[in-house]
Formats: sequence, structure tokens, C-alpha cells
Amino acid sequence: MMTPLPSTRIPSAITLRPVDRNNWRAVVALRITPAQQATVSELSHLLLLCHYDASWHPLAVYRDNTVIGFLIWGIDSGDGSCWLRGVRIDQRWQGQGYGRAAVQAVLDLLAGEHNCRRFVLAYNPANTVARHLYQTLGFVETGERMEDEVMARLSLADG
Repeated sequence: MMTPLPSTRIPSAITLRPVDRNNWRAVVALRITPAQQATVSELSHLLLLCHYDASWHPLAVYRDNTVIGFLIWGIDSGDGSCWLRGVRIDQRWQGQGYGRAAVQAVLDLLAGEHNCRRFVLAYNPANTVARHLYQTLGFVETGERMEDEVMARLSLADG
């Protein structure tokens, strides 16, 4: 498993839980800043993608018993890479290290439970906060594009 990168802010422990009938309303109630809305997918789109495409799995990000974020993951049947999409933290919890903690937690979860060693994600190039976060976690832009988004990959050492 990966060792978390040092951070000047260490948030309270977070957990990842499947989005289900008990928490979907809290997930839908998540809010991001107006500037972020232009660079990320709508939550409804991502939840529908998970509903109609069984290869995608939605997770709620919890701080204690409060939903503070969301993301989805899936495994590419073609090359076995683990995809991350729709990573977001509610605007009330941003800037406190929860986005980093959530991405680190899902990397650890997928590496441990699904033996994922290769990860890929895509983001709008105008989303400089996401770009910086992913780069500091070791993701490297590859020059590939998915529609209007930049793709970045991370490979973990076997071990």
C-alpha cells in the first residue's frame, strides 16, 4: 500500500462508503464553488453513469458520520487500469486536506481489495487545483486526452 504523502494539514480520519439508499441524498446535497462547477461533471451524471454502467462504483467520503465528498471508480476491462472520476469535496470542507485524504484512501482501497497497480483519471485542464493535487500524489499527465480533459496516470511499485 502507498504511504500517504506528508501534509501540513492532517484532517480527521475519513472513510469511504458505497453510495446507497441511506446516503444518496447527502451525496446529492454536496456543493462546490461556482468556479468549480464549470470544470467538473454534474453529480447526477455521475450517479446515472454508475446506475446504468455496472463497471462504475460510487463512494461517499465521510468525516465521522457526515458525508463531505464523493467519487466514483471503475476498472478498465481493456487494460486493467483503475479509473477515478468525479472526485469532489463539499465547499465547506475544502482546503483542509480532505481531497488528498479521499484520493489516498481510494488508491489504498483499490490496491488492497482489487490489486490495482495502475490508476488513471482525467480532469479539465482549467481545474488547476485538481491538477496540482493529482501531481503531488504522483499522477503524471500522459498527453492523452479524453474528450476535453487531460489524462494522468499513476503506477504503483509491486510489493
